[in-house]
Amino acid sequence: MAKKSNSNTPLSIAKLVTRNPLSIGLVIVLGAALVGCDSAEKRKLSREEASQAYTDGTAALESRDFSTAVEKLTLALEGGWLGYSTVNAYVQRAIANAALGNYDAANADLDMAEQGEGETVETLVARSYIFEKQGNEREAKLVWSKARRWDRNVKKIDY
Repeated sequence: MAKKSNSNTPLSIAKLVTRNPLSIGLVIVLGAALVGCDSAEKRKLSREEASQAYTDGTAALESRDFSTAVEKLTLALEGGWLGYSTVNAYVQRAIANAALGNYDAANADLDMAEQGEGETVETLVARSYIFEKQGNEREAKLVWSKARRWDRNVKKIDY
């Protein structure tokens, strides 16, 4: 009677690799993924670094450097520590993404902002801007008029 081999031993893996050349690639890819997990893990930002990334992102948005705004606001959001500024960071990143034509990302950011505080004047203004950038004037006007009902002094985004 033949003895069953344990298929989890390194020797059985080596036999599999030598019998099937395609499995060599799989082993390499899996090995690289496992090794890369530790080295690819992002470093958590300090409170000061996250705050600085938020400040830099806001300044980049104001100067119409939208790609830098998205980069810095993403860094700030991933770093955490923003507290009450988290919702505003999502709204600002949504505006920058919309200016770049990344409408799905912009809408996703507004959805995240609304999870935090619900619909606000700021999210309505940003959503109106997204609709406008997409060429959906009807929806843009509807959302804008709601924002104006909530705050008569609100200004349109003009990027």
